[in-house]
Amino acid sequence: MDHTEVKAALARVMSRIACFPALIQESNDKITKDTIVEKIETKAESLGVSPSTVAKDLLLSHLRSVMQKASEGHNCLSEHEELADIMEYLVERKILAGTELEEHLLHEPSFFSLPLPAIWRMSHARIISLEQVIKRIYKKHHGRSSFLVNGLLDLLLHPSGQSSNQAAGDVLALLVGLMYSASGSNSQEWQPLAKFAGEVLKSVTEGVLDVVLDSSEQKGKVSLENQSEDPHQRQMTPKNDEKDSSGANSTQPAKDINMYQLVVENPKVPQEALEGYFSAQLAQILTHRPNIKLTKALKTQEAWCSAKANPTLVAFLQKLVVGLGHEEAFNILELVLSNEEVNWGCVLTLVATALTCHRATSTKLKELIERNIRRGCEELEREPMVVGFLFARHAGQEGPHVFPSYAHWFSSLFTSESTSPTAQKQGFIFLMRFLTDMVPYEPAHCLRAHLTTHIFTPKGCHEIFQSYTYLAKARLQELKEASLDSTQRFSSKTKAVEDVEAAAKYFSETGKVPSFVLEASIFRETYFRTSFLPALLAPRHLPEVPDARAKLIEVLHARGKITSTMLKNYTEACEKEASDLLQGVFMDVEEDIVIEEPIAELAQILENLVIAHFNCCASDSNVSISEILPLLSKVSCKIEEMMKSSDARFKGASHIILDTRLYDEKLLAFQIVEHIFITLERLLHPPDTEEGHSKRELRPEWLSQLLSLLSSSVTLQRSLSVLLHRHLSLLDITKEQLRIDGIILYELSKIEGLFLPVVEATQPTQDPSPPTGHYLNCIPLDIPENLHHACCILSSWLEWHLMCEGKAASLPAQPLHLYLCLAPRLPLLLNHNGGREATVADFYNYLRGSGVPECSSLCFSDDLKGQDCKVPIKLWVQFELRAAWGNVPVEVRQTYLYSYLMENVSLDQQLDKQSSEKPTTCLIVPLIFVLIEKGLLQRNSSDLLMLVQTAGQHSRGRDVCLLEAWHKSLKTGFMDTRRTLSFMSICRCVSPSLFLRAEKLLELSEILQMYVNTLQSATDVIQLSLCDVTFLCVSLFTAAAVPVVRSLHVELCLNPIKPSVVFHWDSLRNFFTRYRDTVMKHECLKNLWWNPPSVT
Repeated sequence: MDHTEVKAALARVMSRIACFPALIQESNDKITKDTIVEKIETKAESLGVSPSTVAKDLLLSHLRSVMQKASEGHNCLSEHEELADIMEYLVERKILAGTELEEHLLHEPSFFSLPLPAIWRMSHARIISLEQVIKRIYKKHHGRSSFLVNGLLDLLLHPSGQSSNQAAGDVLALLVGLMYSASGSNSQEWQPLAKFAGEVLKSVTEGVLDVVLDSSEQKGKVSLENQSEDPHQRQMTPKNDEKDSSGANSTQPAKDINMYQLVVENPKVPQEALEGYFSAQLAQILTHRPNIKLTKALKTQEAWCSAKANPTLVAFLQKLVVGLGHEEAFNILELVLSNEEVNWGCVLTLVATALTCHRATSTKLKELIERNIRRGCEELEREPMVVGFLFARHAGQEGPHVFPSYAHWFSSLFTSESTSPTAQKQGFIFLMRFLTDMVPYEPAHCLRAHLTTHIFTPKGCHEIFQSYTYLAKARLQELKEASLDSTQRFSSKTKAVEDVEAAAKYFSETGKVPSFVLEASIFRETYFRTSFLPALLAPRHLPEVPDARAKLIEVLHARGKITSTMLKNYTEACEKEASDLLQGVFMDVEEDIVIEEPIAELAQILENLVIAHFNCCASDSNVSISEILPLLSKVSCKIEEMMKSSDARFKGASHIILDTRLYDEKLLAFQIVEHIFITLERLLHPPDTEEGHSKRELRPEWLSQLLSLLSSSVTLQRSLSVLLHRHLSLLDITKEQLRIDGIILYELSKIEGLFLPVVEATQPTQDPSPPTGHYLNCIPLDIPENLHHACCILSSWLEWHLMCEGKAASLPAQPLHLYLCLAPRLPLLLNHNGGREATVADFYNYLRGSGVPECSSLCFSDDLKGQDCKVPIKLWVQFELRAAWGNVPVEVRQTYLYSYLMENVSLDQQLDKQSSEKPTTCLIVPLIFVLIEKGLLQRNSSDLLMLVQTAGQHSRGRDVCLLEAWHKSLKTGFMDTRRTLSFMSICRCVSPSLFLRAEKLLELSEILQMYVNTLQSATDVIQLSLCDVTFLCVSLFTAAAVPVVRSLHVELCLNPIKPSVVFHWDSLRNFFTRYRDTVMKHECLKNLWWNPPSVT
């Protein structure tokens, strides 16, 4: 038949198969797909052509129709999805090879009228390659990237479920690999393609940032207007003369799509490419639309603190900072600041965000600030000075729990001659001129810090400093703030204490009395006698060895600055203080002292915090943050004051050792954490309205900041972990407390870079892990109550995540997978605990979500429809080996396990590489490998071994060869002699037909010889055991019974086990008789049977 006749015949086929479109519409039905395949094969046979030819022409015809509709503007995604399902099935059945259609499709004129999700779906079905699509776009459009850019922006800004995430992630991953991977950098073809990929990535980021930074909310505009000097204008709508590209107070419509998270989670992106991509993206964000003037940044920088900044931009920057590391992120920031014009809103958002990503960020930021200020003073340059002071002001807004207040920072840098960057006269004069120029832009708290801090002043510079103080005082009066004198009267006690601490620190470092103390004793005598000396001589418990403060007092006494009477009174007061402390506190065991008064003070501050929050909510106030942040700072200072002595023993700790036995409700640290827990519970329960209706639950935008206060103390971090773990095992814990624990874990996961990693006390040699990761790994699963508590906590965590970030948000994998393991099996435990036994019928009812506990309902709701709800098989097996089953009967367990395995389990990538089998074909091989890896001596090993048997029975041996799988794992290094013994013991539980494939006996003969040698080496015996040789014989006889098997192939497979057969012949004689028909078909078996080993 020539080509013309074939085409004509195919045309007849297409006209006759009128049911094909209808069948495609029902392609979700497995039988329908088989029917389509059957018709294709029938028609191909009648025409004398291959089924792939018929299938290819049919599919191309329908695809052309879909492309034509798409080019006319019709939405054909659902029709294309149905076609993609058919194509994927045909590829799995090996009727169609993906490469057969790829070339035809890419050269179709209307192919690129299809939307990007449709093209990605065909690549997912292995019909085309995304890389070839991108190359074709590059060639066809001569480097124009609009198709890819618009497609990616549509996926990122208007997501339509989990498939949008997958599509965007795969395309971005490929572009990142093309641009930043070093593997093809020397290729001439690669360089223009890499440039094209870079342009696409840059344009996509520009489009996303434009949407993020333009979508400012109305409350952001009002918040900016509230900073007006005239308070009567705060209720007016501001005039937005300058386009705000900062993103302050803005949200993105599709804020849940984080393109950087998609790239991080995509396994196709190599690490070196990820680092290059993140570096370029961070630089692009910092320089995107640099139209915010520095003067505006100085006046309104509060709009970019972590509590007010654009949450979408913050999420982007968090991923970049975590991916690069805070040190590299700041290196890029410095490089950009020195070479480019920047978007100051994005720069300040980065500074605020980085402080919440890692504990060490504060130290790195201090170094960056000091380095810029020193360079500015030495080289007399304004730009580094602006950067240094702007960053110090901005970081100080975040609260003392992450960065010192501006006043504290300014004092620590400029007070001492040894540390001050302005120790030289020229540098000091430049600093004064700079601060003078900054006066119009300085907030009141910064001006007060400059006036009340005794900075080191070189000789001959006092008049210059005095000139600045006059100007700063005048500016404070303009801002309707208290003058310096009233400020001193209001806070003289606090200021004097700070001066005493600074003087003692300077004396300990130099052995000299600070110049500002001597100057105050002469020029500011009133302050020196009424404030400084009382603070210095405040009664305290004197150390046995005089410290710096005691030595400073002695020197001042010797110089006549402290009278003998004052010194005597001080000594007597200190002795009385020591005797009071010693009364009733002698203890055999050193422990934390329960201090009632500070706890009461902390409780009152937290009470004020709750009241301020609900007052702001009730009045719809736009100044809530300005009222809340001072209270958070008070909480931070009080916690720091209370925990200073407790943290001394943890100085330099790199991780926390968790031991729940350390819990003691009387200890101060646990009381503090309990008060924080109670405060969180109250904040998350809005009071009822006057009409008695409950208000809708809202997340306070500063909630994570409150929780982050606990990171300031290692003792509190340990207490937090102990309390969270302890709640899992409490039988009388309330549902509300479990819910609060879930919310705390969500908030903690966002800021856990501030917390030390954790190590279990029972396993001190293990690697430290982040707090939430350690928590999830250590959840007890030994009794049904523990499973219930864990399910409630995880359900609360995930529901809170969806509420805060939107229902289309991608849920974190680890808590989601653990929840998906817990929730479906929990009804079988709780609903039948101590009552009627669960039945298989009950399981199928629960499978529909009927009668499940409240904590399991999320699993069966529509909220998880867009999520990737497949649990990696390794994680699932590890869970099932540990989790309690209670009184659930064995047959119900097996029904549940097999159903879950087939419907909800996915292959791990590593296991997928070891086996070429597809998940839809059989999961028995990866299941066996995971069991071997995780161990066969755990609680539920017998249930999993029975599951292996069940899976083996249902697989019917299709495409499964355990011996071949063993050989592949041996080559990858997974299988060793010890694991081979475990592998053999599991194989004996399944059908022997799964061990050898009849059509591959020739290839498997050499592998079988290796397998036998490995078994003998592992057991250190000359011959195989009777159980092993019996199983191998049954496997061989089962394969030999297949009609197409040749005797030569059987003989080659018999040779490795023949010595062991001869050794156990007396036991195997009757066994051969049972397989008489198979033995008589092959000469080698017949000879072995007719010529007994004793005769030969």
